[in-house]
Amino acid sequence: MNNQLKIFQNEILLLADEVENEWHKKSFELDCFPQLSKEILENYIPSSVPSVESFFNDIESIDLPRQTFSFYEFSDLPLTLARKEKFSIDVYLWTHSDTNIHDHHFSGAFKIISGNSLQFNYKFKPTKSLGNDIEEGELTLDKFRKLTTNTTQAIEPSSNFIHHVFHLNKPTITLCIRTDFFREKLLNSYIYPKYKIQNRLPTPEQIRKLKFLSVRLACNDFPKELPFHDSEILIWLYFTMSGRMKIDLPLWDKLKDHLVEKDFAPDFFNLLNSQGLRNQKLKIFGLKD
Repeated sequence: MNNQLKIFQNEILLLADEVENEWHKKSFELDCFPQLSKEILENYIPSSVPSVESFFNDIESIDLPRQTFSFYEFSDLPLTLARKEKFSIDVYLWTHSDTNIHDHHFSGAFKIISGNSLQFNYKFKPTKSLGNDIEEGELTLDKFRKLTTNTTQAIEPSSNFIHHVFHLNKPTITLCIRTDFFREKLLNSYIYPKYKIQNRLPTPEQIRKLKFLSVRLACNDFPKELPFHDSEILIWLYFTMSGRMKIDLPLWDKLKDHLVEKDFAPDFFNLLNSQGLRNQKLKIFGLKD
């Protein structure tokens, strides 16, 4: 059997050369990169898309550059196939890891090369800061569309492009041309219809303080005043629910009770649960479409 993954990677390496040459003609201006990437992806049709079996069997036989993601960080299987100085080209396999509502701390474009997805686009108008890394505002649906095989989408940074994607086939495979993460920007997640959250994980010092709180709680010595802003606590509880960090359950409950007593963002967790139910219904809608 041909090494499908190797053949595919060779095409992607040529595609990376084309992107680099065309971007060089535009003096590597960041503003033009999303549209340039989109146009190149629109003209690229893979000779064949590797099977899941090929990804499994052939990955050891290809040379991989520095990876954008660890295997547990994004999609069900992220793989960087080509890397240049200013950008990379990734392929993502999706079976059930649909995205949340989010914007981007990079720019580029992606293309569905196998399967179908349903994309919802949003606009966010901030109205109030709740402290570190969280804002209230108005998150409204702008449009939605079915992303069928060979559909291409430009990726603008920050709130210029907020979306939510449901992958409808197992697997759905996307190809993404992307810059590295912008150091001055963070990825933002959104809770419909009102919260914007910056994805800033706790520092080592903050994690140490959380560990001390767990110990104090176990010893019935929990402090009356906490060494964190309420907004930080809310975000870390959210990260724990989404699997991005770990807080022991007794401490998680205690911190949530603290927020309830303070009446801080009292509807946040109800909206988060409602969003989960809404996502299930939207995906069923996409599957029936």
